[in-house]
Amino acid sequence: MKQCHKDRELFIGIDSYSASIEQVERERIMNRIIFGLAGLLVSFGCVAQSNLSPCPMEKKEPWTNCFGTLTYANGDKYTGEFQNGLFNGRGSVAYVN
Repeated sequence: MKQCHKDRELFIGIDSYSASIEQVERERIMNRIIFGLAGLLVSFGCVAQSNLSPCPMEKKEPWTNCFGTLTYANGDKYTGEFQNGLFNGRGSVAYVN
């Protein structure tokens, strides 16, 4: 009888482990969706709030008094205002995981 009880505990343990994996996966997906939407809202909010002209497409000289997007080699992006080639004023940074 004891062996049967141990088997039952083992079976219950496997079920709860599977349920926790599914729950973690659901939470991971929801976090991606939430943070993705939040990033979009912040980006669009910054675009709508700037009164500056767009930065030139080619970056031959430091951007100044303009609004643009700077993408780094690793995929991170800054979208916002520039002054003398530096981030200045309103803007947001989106980091790649």
